[in-house]
Amino acid sequence: MYNPASNDNYNEWIELYNPTNQSINLTGWSIVDNSGKDSIEPDFDHGNGTLVIPPHSYAVITDHGTKAYENFTIPDNIVSLYVDDKSIGNGLGNTGDKLILKNSLNETVDSVEWVINYSDVPGAPAKQIPENKTLSRYKKEGDSKNCFYEGIPTPGSKNIIIKKGKIKLNVEQTSFLIKRNETKEIIINIKNLGDFPDNITLTTCITRGWQIYLEKNKITLSSNESWNINVNVTPCQNNSCRYGDISISVFSEIENKETDNVTLFFEILGSDLWVKKIKTYDEDKFEKNVFKQGSIIRIKAFLKNLGKEEVSNVSVNFYYDLIDEKHLIGYKYYESIGKYQKYPSVLWDTINIEPGWHTIFVTADENNTIIEFNENNNILNLSIEIVDTSPSLVEKQVLIPEFYYHNHPGVENEYIKIYNPTMEDIDISGWYFTNNPSACKIDQNKINFPENAVIRSKSFLVVTQNATAYRWETGETPDFEYKVDSDKNVSQMISYKKFVLSNNGEVFTLKNQYNHTIDVVIYGVNTIDIDGWDGKPINLTGEGVVLRRVLNNKGLPIDTDTRRDWINTRLYRIGQSDFRFNKISFNGEIKVFASPDSSFNVIISEIQNATRSIYLNMYEFTNVFLCDELIKALVRNVSVNILLDGSPAGGISLEEKYLTSRIGNYGGKIRFITG
Repeated sequence: MYNPASNDNYNEWIELYNPTNQSINLTGWSIVDNSGKDSIEPDFDHGNGTLVIPPHSYAVITDHGTKAYENFTIPDNIVSLYVDDKSIGNGLGNTGDKLILKNSLNETVDSVEWVINYSDVPGAPAKQIPENKTLSRYKKEGDSKNCFYEGIPTPGSKNIIIKKGKIKLNVEQTSFLIKRNETKEIIINIKNLGDFPDNITLTTCITRGWQIYLEKNKITLSSNESWNINVNVTPCQNNSCRYGDISISVFSEIENKETDNVTLFFEILGSDLWVKKIKTYDEDKFEKNVFKQGSIIRIKAFLKNLGKEEVSNVSVNFYYDLIDEKHLIGYKYYESIGKYQKYPSVLWDTINIEPGWHTIFVTADENNTIIEFNENNNILNLSIEIVDTSPSLVEKQVLIPEFYYHNHPGVENEYIKIYNPTMEDIDISGWYFTNNPSACKIDQNKINFPENAVIRSKSFLVVTQNATAYRWETGETPDFEYKVDSDKNVSQMISYKKFVLSNNGEVFTLKNQYNHTIDVVIYGVNTIDIDGWDGKPINLTGEGVVLRRVLNNKGLPIDTDTRRDWINTRLYRIGQSDFRFNKISFNGEIKVFASPDSSFNVIISEIQNATRSIYLNMYEFTNVFLCDELIKALVRNVSVNILLDGSPAGGISLEEKYLTSRIGNYGGKIRFITG
């Protein structure tokens, strides 16, 4: 005992044991430590004063004044001995020292060292022990390190060694990816960190369906010895199996409570496509589940591969109501999907979808060509509502009564006119013209009416490319323009892509803001059936000609959705006057004549018979006799009004200037058309 809990000087002690069959006399024997030598003396205070140790008996050496007999349990039958002063050596060192037992011939009988390695003590020193524990011999042969261990104080009795069994289980990694048809070999290392040889037992606990094979399940290791054991793991073969846990435990035989364990985590290298979520967005990118019929819905899915194995050739399909080809909205194809989430999306044009509630389905790997852990999470659905946006009966009556598609070179003033024949004003905000009406709304070439656009009851609206050019050829101001902003007082249409009426013919439609057709016109081209038109197209008319609907006997445009609505008895040219026929009732004589061959005498007769006014419209005025008759009429106080072309071919002749000057001198009114 070199480090007692109480005073070291009076509680240190050394135990000797005679393992022989003969008594040993210690007369002249001594104890040596790192500071000096002490002679061994008989102890008459606690024993009978003998220096002889009987066979297989113990002796205890203390210093004079010892308290060991008071603080430790020491048997009465031992041999009690003293050193020759009040301390063993200069006191046994707690942080390192040595003891050498020498006989009367100064020969070393036995020795021990701890902490410090001394040259006169063979081998390595024993480890330092805690306070109030003994450095106890465990075995006879060997150096201090292997023979002396921590023990419980038993002076004069058999040593009680505090056996320290300690084991450590090591593995380089604990998480593994494993293929389903693979057997993974793993090496685990077991080390005996205890002070003594130990028998070590291995046990395992494994997820159901998985298999494990241990190379050994029991080994014996010396102190500080380690051993590698091969472990073979085979995964579960069921497709639904994905994860496996294997716990390996080791147990010490020396100390039952001493154990160590490690858990190995396995994931089968496979795939698992999961349609996690579906979201729907309107044309303004707001998420919602109620949409107006004719709107474009973006359907976005959230697709994740929960497995660790990349998958190839994945098709994500989008359906509504039923999963079949007829109800396919669209699809997204991926060459591969790994660990990163994908966001497949499609656009859905709802113009032909019935109002009401509908179910959207998103499927991944619909035909199950990919082996997955879970085949039941590849489909997801979402309910949305479509609200009816069909035009009202009143709105359906708005029509296209006139359009101009082939303008003169350099004058971009194509125009379309619409008419409201009803008794109600109609809000046409967002309505538009398009010349590819069968395309998805977002792909159409179109010009939209702006917000708050209204067509009044029984009125027309004119939409042209260029308001200034339109006014130059027609003398009228349009309501909207779309290709340029030539007049700040004319409202702008909103253009999407390029809208132009083809000179070679096409189909164009007027639609409401939700892509419902209001009216259709087809000219010059035979096309597939278009809802709102029946039969052949309107014939092409060529440059500068305006196409107009035929009017019924009430002066209203005819609308039978056929080409017959557009077959007039005359051609209407851009800028031409269009006076409607007036019914005139009178009693009188009608004279019919051919002009100019037979017109002179008829006109002279009418001038001579005029009593109040004469209105004469001519291209040129060069007839002297006609001039004389008009002057005679002026003389008898008949008013004369003449309208002439201000730019005849070759210009105004001298004859015309002279004759009109004469009439002017007599008070006639002469006007020329210019511009």
